Amino acid sequence: MKSTFNLISILIITFLLSAAITPAVTTRHPKFRSGNAECHGCWELEPFDCPEGWNLRQHKRCYTCCKPLREY
Repeated sequence: MKSTFNLISILIITFLLSAAITPAVTTRHPKFRSGNAECHGCWELEPFDCPEGWNLRQHKRCYTCCKPLREY
């Protein structure tokens, strides 16, 4: 009985923590141009890593992943 209570407590705490952290990390996901780059995402916290070929930039009050636009 005690182990079941502990398991339920852990699951509830995990859910509450993930619900509290997720909005801060993934608040907005716009797609926009910044200078000569295409940018995706707008995170209040610095993302762990951008996809290959993309660079991390600080844009206004958030962090975004940008890649240079191709010149034709």
